[in-house]
Amino acid sequence: MEFGCIVLAAGASKRMGYPKLTSTLCGKTVLEHVLEKARSINFAKRVAVLGASSDDVLGKVDFAGFLVFVNPEYSKGISGSLKIGLKALRMVDAAVVLLGDVPFVTVDTITRLMAEHERTRPALTVPVHRGRRGNPVVIDMSVLSLAEDLTGDRGASQLLSKVESILFVEVSDEGIYTDIDTPEDLLRAASLCG
Repeated sequence: MEFGCIVLAAGASKRMGYPKLTSTLCGKTVLEHVLEKARSINFAKRVAVLGASSDDVLGKVDFAGFLVFVNPEYSKGISGSLKIGLKALRMVDAAVVLLGDVPFVTVDTITRLMAEHERTRPALTVPVHRGRRGNPVVIDMSVLSLAEDLTGDRGASQLLSKVESILFVEVSDEGIYTDIDTPEDLLRAASLCG
């Protein structure tokens, strides 16, 4: 089974007040944490979708190994960026959707989700920790046509009510929901640096 990877990095960082993806965290940008993890996994194809502050992000972040797209309509929400990424990965069997502001999810969690998805082939594979859903989500390309109808500022979570087979995988990784949205989030995240 071939997996592709989409890194969604198009948001406007409204709650942060400045481009959060290029903020420094543990010696590198927030986004670089995510890209490096994606590079360490044997994906058939890697895609990054930028939007707000794309020139700033492109100037500060190395996208080696990724096809980079810019969503000109990023202000309409994450769903448009997800659709761009899925379209670019049309030839793979499933897409792992990583969020550019979720830097601490582990490679072990990502590869476990991929293995579980390959074993059972659900429409969606979703990580859960202590009853709370998180990211990344694995989307089987068999439901690509449903993804084309997504709108607004919710991404793969919109698919939860549209598909029949969802595999929830219990993980011991708080990184699945540790995102960086505010300066306070960044400070808290910095305290987790080893």
